[in-house]
Amino acid sequence: MGMFDGFPIPPDKEHLRDELSRIDESRAAARFDSLPRVVRILTSKDREGELQILKEQSEVVDEVVHAYHGDFNKAIQNYSQILSLFSESSESIGVLKGDLTEAKQCLGVRNK
Repeated sequence: MGMFDGFPIPPDKEHLRDELSRIDESRAAARFDSLPRVVRILTSKDREGELQILKEQSEVVDEVVHAYHGDFNKAIQNYSQILSLFSESSESIGVLKGDLTEAKQCLGVRNK
C-alpha cells in the first residue's frame, strides 16, 4: 500500500492517482535528500530519460498543488476566522467577569 493511496483526489483529477503511485515515496520525506537522484542522473547512461522522468513527476506534483491550492487557502481562512472568534470570546468573557464582579459588589452593598 502506497503512501498516497488515501490521498483525496477530485473526480476530475482521478488520473493523478496513477501518477502519484509512480512517485518514489522517499521524495515525500520530511527532509528530502536530492543528492542520490542527482548522482543517479549524472551516472546514468540515459540522462535524458532520467531527466524526463523527473520532469514528469514534477508536473504531477505541480498539478496536485494547483488542484489543492484553493482548499489550502480556504483552510487557512477558516483557521484565521476560528482564531478571531476565540479572541472575541476571550474578550467577552473578560468583560463578563468584570460585570459579574461589579454585580457581586452591588449585591453585597444592598445586603448590608
